Amino acid sequence: MTEPAAKLEGLVEALKAYQPQRIYLFGSWARGEQDDLSDLDVVIIKETSLPFLERLLEAARLLPAGIGGVDLLVYTPAEFEAMRQNGNAFAEMIAEEGKIIYERQTAG
Repeated sequence: MTEPAAKLEGLVEALKAYQPQRIYLFGSWARGEQDDLSDLDVVIIKETSLPFLERLLEAARLLPAGIGGVDLLVYTPAEFEAMRQNGNAFAEMIAEEGKIIYERQTAG
């Protein structure tokens, strides 16, 4: 298994090509409780007009070979905010407990 920091760095570098606004890590990796069988749980926030499943396929194609298990979810900023405003427990957990492992810098 790849060293945890290197595995995360490889994931972030690969997903930068997807031009996300933000990438959250959640689950056992975010809590520092991962083991050899743990997958990476990731939520990507990205402005896109693609249907939900097509977004997942597009992002998954960028994953480096040999990275192991990665569970990806991709939401637009509006979708993620609406989920939070509607009391979606998953979105709240991500926003409160997830770790931001990448955030695009805005010009200005």
